[in-house]
Amino acid sequence: ATVTAAGTVQGDATALTKSYNIITTATVDQGVVMPDATTGKVATVLNATAVNIKVYPASGEQIDALGTNVAKDLSPGASLTLVCSSGTLWNSLQPTIIYDSTGSRLN
Repeated sequence: ATVTAAGTVQGDATALTKSYNIITTATVDQGVVMPDATTGKVATVLNATAVNIKVYPASGEQIDALGTNVAKDLSPGASLTLVCSSGTLWNSLQPTIIYDSTGSRLN
């Protein structure tokens, strides 16, 4: 899904609803919020903008060891794949390299 980032805190960032999310529009430090954590769920976020964005966990949850409700920064052109290891914890996997149909690297 293509997504526009919004807000500058967890409470007003754009909620992600798909497992694959391409952020196409954002201003510096706007963000997106992961869906509620469910063990085994996987989600990918690609920052296709020219600015840093923030990826927040859902309220009361956590990404890696960042702490509850703390955002992970995602730089321009970077992607982040997260897998949920418990009902409150998302763990990031190694970066995913994404190519378009012509073979050009997008991130």
